[in-house]
Amino acid sequence: MSEMPNPSVPAAGALVGPARTITVTGTGSANAAPDQAVMNAGVEVRAGDAPEAYAAASAAALRLLQALRDAEVREQDITTSALDLRAETVWEEGRGQVTTAYVASSTLTVRITPLTQISDVVALVVKAGGNNVRLNGPSLGFTDESSLAAAAREAAFADAKERAEHYCSLAGVHLAEIVSLGETPSGFTQPHPKFARMSATDVMPVSAGESSVTASVTVVWAVA
Repeated sequence: MSEMPNPSVPAAGALVGPARTITVTGTGSANAAPDQAVMNAGVEVRAGDAPEAYAAASAAALRLLQALRDAEVREQDITTSALDLRAETVWEEGRGQVTTAYVASSTLTVRITPLTQISDVVALVVKAGGNNVRLNGPSLGFTDESSLAAAAREAAFADAKERAEHYCSLAGVHLAEIVSLGETPSGFTQPHPKFARMSATDVMPVSAGESSVTASVTVVWAVA
């Protein structure tokens, strides 16, 4: 008894066309109020010789560190991120490069949480550092952004599927199974308020607002 041919299996030598697919990139974001701030707080001192500049900067840095402790910033949230000692020079006719001063600086990276502490921490740091203080930040963010990132990925996939379905309806085809899926590293966007040198009596308010995490996903669907 002869076996009946299976119509779903191409006969030997039959030409099989390439699989039809559609590739779409979707983007999504999720917003929330940040719950932490990271800022750089440092001191910079000029003096006539290097040991004097270094000693003065060290004393100022210790006052800065004590101010952070007084503000109840945790030790694990304070990190020395830069230490520098350099000569400042100018060009003088007939003498070449002439050293005019030595500059020593130290910078701490500080994580502050809760955000309600920012203004008080900054005020204490400025008071401790005086005219030698240097501040940069804060950069607002999240202690744990995993749930926000998951929401952004879900929004990105939904966006990709909606786009794909729209294109399929225009082309008169239908989405089938997913062939591949790839994610572009997520991004984080938020305002970056800056602090310049301030007098020791200033208290500068900081508005947290909302920060966002974004995601981008590229999906390849088979179409039928």
